[in-house]
Amino acid sequence: LVADAATLAELASREAASGNRRLFDITVASEALLPGTATTDSAGFRIQKLRALRHTPYDRTLYLDSDTVACGPLTPIFDALGDLDAGGVAQHETIVNGGVLAYRRNARAFKLWERWETTFAAVARTQRREQPLLQDALKWSFDGGVPGLRFGRLNRTFNCRGVETCGVATTRRG
Repeated sequence: LVADAATLAELASREAASGNRRLFDITVASEALLPGTATTDSAGFRIQKLRALRHTPYDRTLYLDSDTVACGPLTPIFDALGDLDAGGVAQHETIVNGGVLAYRRNARAFKLWERWETTFAAVARTQRREQPLLQDALKWSFDGGVPGLRFGRLNRTFNCRGVETCGVATTRRG
């Protein structure tokens, strides 16, 4: 979990008070990733997300936006990643959703995430959405910006966004 220090302190306090086990194996204060940046404003929050992608301690990582709820086992997403460097849920035929991403900790994936972050940071004060810039970073990578990048579009059932895909997800589970 990457969040501002105040949020991490509140989470730790709630966990201690309730006697519950920790929800996250690793927590990182966003101030450590973004010194001098207000990570609680819209632009800073999004830059925090993009920078955090490159700070994973795991060989394979699943990034989920905070408004995403896991409704089943996560293993199928990692299985779908296969030997790809990274993958994102195909929201439409030409759009990859930035809220559900699976990736490997390697230079090719990190170069893509760095391009996404850099592109967004350049326009963050005038454009609040980072998602369109993911499409730009992907196009750049496919046009030779990241030689050898293996990026795949994951099935839409991994990000239920309405009756059409939710129905498919329900049917698959029986």
